[in-house]
Amino acid sequence: MLSHQKDLLIAVMFVLGAAFFYSIMAVLVRMVDGAVPISVILFIRFTVGFAVLSPFIIVRLRKGTFTFKINRFWLQILRGIAGVLAIGFYYAAINYMPLVNATLLNITYPLFMPLIVWIVFKVPSTKSMIMAILLGFIGVVFVFQPGHVSFHWAD
Repeated sequence: MLSHQKDLLIAVMFVLGAAFFYSIMAVLVRMVDGAVPISVILFIRFTVGFAVLSPFIIVRLRKGTFTFKINRFWLQILRGIAGVLAIGFYYAAINYMPLVNATLLNITYPLFMPLIVWIVFKVPSTKSMIMAILLGFIGVVFVFQPGHVSFHWAD
């Protein structure tokens, strides 16, 4: 197997593993359902993440292959704060709405990225990008069905 194919396979496995553990994490947050404060859940989540990643970082530091260069430090700080807030709000949504709806709202973040890029970097959006975003939001509305009253045969 070529090196590129091997690297691609490893990357796919990491993505699948991340998706699996992200869904397990959502189920566990739902199971505690307000019994544990969200701040404690966030602390545990990021502590476990740090503990899992630390050995990989240490190995690369010892090999001398770990590089850590930040060009725009304030953007990294902003990204970290936004990430913590996003996960915290996701956990709160899990506690207040069905898991499916919370997950659906969570995966809409790509629809907001062009707006954020436009605000932060002043990069204009194309007409096709705006149409794709609108189509994405229409799809979310169809799947989410806000205000929809479900029908049950026993009612």
